[in-house]
Amino acid sequence: MGHKQKFKKPPLTYPQQLHLLKERGMSIEDDNKALALLSHLNYYRLTPYWIPFQKDPEQHIFYDNTSFNQIISLYEFDKKLRLLIFEAIEKIEVSVRAKWAYELAIRHGSHAHMKHQIARDFKRYCQDTDKINKAVEQAKDKEVFIQHYLNNYAETLPPIWVVSEVISFGLLSKLYTNLNDRDAKNAIAHAYGVDSAILESWLHVLTQVRNFSAHHARLWNREFKRTPMLIRSKPSILKNQFVNGSRKLYNVLVIILYLMDKIDVAHPIRDRFKTLLNGHPRYLPQMGFPLDWQEKTLWH
Repeated sequence: MGHKQKFKKPPLTYPQQLHLLKERGMSIEDDNKALALLSHLNYYRLTPYWIPFQKDPEQHIFYDNTSFNQIISLYEFDKKLRLLIFEAIEKIEVSVRAKWAYELAIRHGSHAHMKHQIARDFKRYCQDTDKINKAVEQAKDKEVFIQHYLNNYAETLPPIWVVSEVISFGLLSKLYTNLNDRDAKNAIAHAYGVDSAILESWLHVLTQVRNFSAHHARLWNREFKRTPMLIRSKPSILKNQFVNGSRKLYNVLVIILYLMDKIDVAHPIRDRFKTLLNGHPRYLPQMGFPLDWQEKTLWH
């Protein structure tokens, strides 16, 4: 490991931050408004939003005519997009929780999650069970139904339909991945018209995006480390809907729309996405949108 230098950048007051932006070529329409926004948003939080506007990223020099209002407009777009995505993934998460609990309970009983025989990897089963125990322990002071169970029943964990309500989406995706009962795994996936390998991949990606959304992180032009497995032929409605090889947000939105259609045919998410996206067309290329996205079946 090479020698690390000591961090020497001094903290800047709000007026100093504003002055620095002006020095680098950003125009400020209203100093007082900009100062107020900087005091509540954090200069560093806004940094990813103005990087695309810099002609010299090393010196942080902005293109001509770059304005503070442009940056805030992009920030607000990303926030609205993030909230809408979070709302949609929440509905998907609730649905998958319900399917997971139901299919395993029907096949393996109320405490299916405590049966290591239906897990592919015993070591992972033990790790996941530890996480379930921690989730239940953390929930017992917050949820009356958890405390009621622990006070009245002998098993160390509540039944699966209770556990499904307190574990994280990330843990749920891991439990699904480690499931060795092919019939149960396929039944859960087939509820959404896909095979289990596809759903497994999608759950991991949606967990990643959900976590970014929950922590107020930038989504708009992010390149994700996990890429979803793409449909080749079935279901036919998804054929040619994805952008092959893309790590951008567009493919995630396709997955969200498809799953939302399976969960609730009357959902308003598609129209709300389109309203937001059509109002900010300049940002779509950096989100991985193809030029003909509105002509694709899933957006109608």
